[in-house]
Amino acid sequence: MSPISEDDLDRLADYTAGVLDPPEAAEVDRLIATEPAWARAYDELTAAQPTLDEALSELPREPMPADVAARLDLAVATASRPGTAKVVPFPRRRWPRFALTTAAAVAVGVACVGGIAALNRYGGTSSTSSSGLAKGDSATAPSPFSRAPVLPNTGAGAGAAGGTVPTTASGVDYTHGTLTMAASTTSKAPAAAHAESVPDGPGGLGRLSAPSALDACLVAITGAEGGRALSVDYARYQGQPALIVVLSGGSASVVAAGAGCGLPGEGAALLDSVG
Repeated sequence: MSPISEDDLDRLADYTAGVLDPPEAAEVDRLIATEPAWARAYDELTAAQPTLDEALSELPREPMPADVAARLDLAVATASRPGTAKVVPFPRRRWPRFALTTAAAVAVGVACVGGIAALNRYGGTSSTSSSGLAKGDSATAPSPFSRAPVLPNTGAGAGAAGGTVPTTASGVDYTHGTLTMAASTTSKAPAAAHAESVPDGPGGLGRLSAPSALDACLVAITGAEGGRALSVDYARYQGQPALIVVLSGGSASVVAAGAGCGLPGEGAALLDSVG
């Protein structure tokens, strides 16, 4: 059994980690110097540290989940210029409580906690990020795609979709992994106001800024995949100029079409699609 209580042991662990405020650290200094039970607990804790370090160093590193990596790639690609942000202080993280019987018991207990922390760090990122957004930020956090300027309503795409198709020019360089994010984000994002001027799209897509050319492209895409177009993004796919088209009711939910989309002999010029 530990020579001191669990609460005191928790304070001692924080002291050993160097996270106590100066007044608290000074009080623990005094207790270690004057109280035999505190001195013994401190000796046991510090003696276990090398064993703990060795146990933690042998834990395998978990790879980042593919969906988390895709979200990070998309967030970096669509990030706006940094602005002034409010710094929010987080509460001090305290070490988990555990009982000290011997130095070996300390090492085993903390090694288990360290393993859980490592799994949370690498394996639980997706859950933490998603739940945090769903509970507190889903109503107010802007979608990465909402940062892209919205092109004026030109009537393009009416023949392919039965109505005007919203278009943006994000310039994002998509991958197969981030294509799946486009469909879910478009379906959840609120309608944005039209921009006053048409932004310059990525090189090679100038032809498709004309309503007739865009409409021909969307007709080719819906002819190949079925359904109707919900949105169009003038962007890139793996470095190539591309239209990212989100579909509804077709065999694919989102496609990447090359600059030749809609031209005779080119058809939809599909670069990739996600069902």
